Amino acid sequence: MAYTKTNWQARQGTGLNRFAKSQETGGSVVLTPNPEKVTVPGTPFTPENMNHIEAGIADLDTSTVKLTGAQTVAGVKTFSSRPVLPASDPTTDNEAARKAYVDKRIPATEKGTANGVATLGADGKVPAAQIPTGIAGLDTSTVKLTGAQTVAGVKTFSSRPVLPASDPTTDNEAARKAYVDKRIPATEKGTANGVATLGADGKVPVAQLPSSATNGLLEVTRDTSLSGSGTSSSPLGINFPPENNTLTNNQKYPLPYKYLPSAVFDLNTYRTPGEYTLYSPASSSTNFPDGWGTGTANSAFLKVMPFYMSGTTAHAVRQELHKRGTNRIWIRYSTSATAWGAWEEIATLASPVFTDSPKVGVNRIAVVPGTALSDDTNLPIGTYILVQGNVAYPNILLNTIKTSANVEITLRLPSHTLFYSTGDAGTYLSGSWRSSGAITYAVGSTAWYLFRRVL
Repeated sequence: MAYTKTNWQARQGTGLNRFAKSQETGGSVVLTPNPEKVTVPGTPFTPENMNHIEAGIADLDTSTVKLTGAQTVAGVKTFSSRPVLPASDPTTDNEAARKAYVDKRIPATEKGTANGVATLGADGKVPAAQIPTGIAGLDTSTVKLTGAQTVAGVKTFSSRPVLPASDPTTDNEAARKAYVDKRIPATEKGTANGVATLGADGKVPVAQLPSSATNGLLEVTRDTSLSGSGTSSSPLGINFPPENNTLTNNQKYPLPYKYLPSAVFDLNTYRTPGEYTLYSPASSSTNFPDGWGTGTANSAFLKVMPFYMSGTTAHAVRQELHKRGTNRIWIRYSTSATAWGAWEEIATLASPVFTDSPKVGVNRIAVVPGTALSDDTNLPIGTYILVQGNVAYPNILLNTIKTSANVEITLRLPSHTLFYSTGDAGTYLSGSWRSSGAITYAVGSTAWYLFRRVL
């Protein structure tokens, strides 16, 4: 209820403060107002008027906006001056916003107008009328934030793209770092503290096996730059020159070593490339060279080498048999899956083999002709020949044999004997020959002397 204001008027007149005295006693007196003249009686000071004031004050406390405290203001309040709000932005929807807060927003009047902002149509896209000329097709030629698209061309990123926090599921999806880090780096393949590789046969190469697993395996490679290493068109083409075991095209090829004690050995069954110790062959062992005995004195080292490999099958296998405690070596070849050629002993300087045909030794040749060959006078440089020194052969001039090493001498091929000589009639051997001393070997009472062609 609206407050009705009382129009308070002051009393006017003359002698307004004059009083009449009555009932005066020794201790009291009654004073009665007795103005001379009252022109305006004024508003009486009554309880009613005072209570009206009190009621108005009480009503004012509940119907006015205070300086402090939370209140609900009803009705429409029109301010002649703009209210000044706190210097902070509103936090709830119905709070009044100050100018600084509003100015951060784009005015609605700029929506779809020049120098304003573009609107979105019902499809959520900018209308064609608001797209600049020349980029009307931008909607179909840019990468959007959502949806599946095919992106053509090479895209170079200045920063690494951040992928979803999940692993790819199809082959062509990009992989995040966490997915890749679960894999073993390629740089660890076949390296120390990395992982072992597998060869073409699906096995770990010998070079990557611990010594306890290889059991003495020897790994060799081919280096065709080495003098005398030989060449071959076969996949492995093994050659074994002095001081070097090599294979074709830098292929690694393990030669397994096996120690085989006290057993019945059939050498025809050894076709797997490798080196074997055949210790103390039993009496029923077969396919050794003629006259081979049994027991520890006839132990041997066997080396098996293929000319080439087809998968795991060895072809044109060569066997080399070295008798224990001697320098005697035999070789033979197999040119089919089962057939083997005969054993032939290799002639060495310490153990020559005298037959009617030349013999091949370790990286050198010892030639002993068995017939009078007129074309045996021009032998290759590096050839060694033997000259017999025995008084039973008068055609050999013993007083002309030079036994000191590296002494030059003239050699002949006599027409009436099977042996070379240092004298007698006959055809001179071509080139320059030098003595290499006497051979410490005798056949009966025969001594032999060694000469080598140097030029």
